[in-house]
Amino acid sequence: MNKVLLGWALAAWAFSAPLSQANTDQSSTVTSVPHHLLEKSRGDTGAIQLDERGLHLNYPEERRQVDSLQWPWRAIGQVNVAASHYCSGVLIAPGKVLTVAHCLWDAYRKDWYKPKDIHFVAAYSQGNYLAYSRIHSFMAAGRFNATGQIDLETVHTDWAILDLQQDIGDKIGYLPLSEKRRIASGAEVTLAGYRRDRPEVLTAQEGCKILAWNRSGASFDHNCEIIQGDSGGPILQRHKGYWQVLGIQSLEAKMEDKRWGVAVAARALPFAKP
Repeated sequence: MNKVLLGWALAAWAFSAPLSQANTDQSSTVTSVPHHLLEKSRGDTGAIQLDERGLHLNYPEERRQVDSLQWPWRAIGQVNVAASHYCSGVLIAPGKVLTVAHCLWDAYRKDWYKPKDIHFVAAYSQGNYLAYSRIHSFMAAGRFNATGQIDLETVHTDWAILDLQQDIGDKIGYLPLSEKRRIASGAEVTLAGYRRDRPEVLTAQEGCKILAWNRSGASFDHNCEIIQGDSGGPILQRHKGYWQVLGIQSLEAKMEDKRWGVAVAARALPFAKP
C-alpha cells in the first residue's frame, strides 16, 4: 500500500460542541505537524531563499500577486495568532471569518489560543490594510490527537468561524459560501492566500482544478500550488457572475512523486450561512 504523507500549509472539528465542551481525539493517526511547530523544534530561523525577483526559488509561475483593494480579493486577509504565526482567512458574513481550525490550536499547551490573542486584517498588503478587527469568540471543529495533528480522515473538520468585534464586512464586502452541493471534478477554481514565501502580499492561482471529492463532498482534492501560509485561504469559483467560496485550503498530501492540496468544502459548514 502506498503511503500518503501530509503537511499543513502553516501556521486542525462536522459541527462541534462549544469550545468549553470540546474534547481532543487521542487516537488519530499521526501524519502531520504544523509547519510553525516544526520550525521551532528544529531551531529553524525561518529564512527564505529568494531569487533576483524577490520570489521563492520554487515560486510557481502560475501564482500571481493580486490587488487587495479590488473585488473579490478585498474580502480575504490574514488571521494573526498570538504574535507567533498567521494563516489566511476570508470574510463570509459582515462579522464572520472562515479559516482553518489548526491555525488556532496551540499544540504545545494542547489547547485553543484565547480569542484575545487572535485578530483579522482584511486586504493586507505590505503593511497597509482596508479593515481590522479583533475577535470576541470563535467556533471550531475537529478531532485532534494529543499533538494537535489531523489526517485525511478528519481534514473535513478543519474549519473555524471567527466572530469579529466589528462587522467590517459591511464596509468592504464578504464572500458567500457556495450554494451548490457539489461542483464537478475538473471544474476550474481559484485559490488565494498569503503564502509564506510572499507574506506581505496576497497571491492567487486561477485555473487550477478540483481533482476529486471526499467524504460525501465534505472535502475535496485540487491541484492548486500551495505552500505554508495558504491554510485557510479560500478556494473560489465564479458562478452566475458572482464569486463564492467552495472551501478553504487545509492540507497538502504527497504520494511518491505526486502532490496535491486538500480542502475543507463549504458543505461541511451547513450552519455557517451569512
